[in-house]
Amino acid sequence: VLHEAVFLNNLGNCGDISTGGKPCQQTWVQFQLLAGDKPDLLDLIEVTTRLDGSLPQGKLSVSSRRLRLVGNRFKPI
Repeated sequence: VLHEAVFLNNLGNCGDISTGGKPCQQTWVQFQLLAGDKPDLLDLIEVTTRLDGSLPQGKLSVSSRRLRLVGNRFKPI
């Protein structure tokens, strides 16, 4: 069962974009299952947190979306 995924880019060069390299980026995705009122109702909350090192102070953004299990796939609602 997947509860979390982490993606990293260029962590060895964080903070030093003067050399022409890409700024470091990190993305965390967390999943939480939510049981509904009915036994066959199952929702999933996906929370994505991104840290972009292209700015000196860094930029943090958080987004979320809710998905519902329909058949054998989660679809956005």
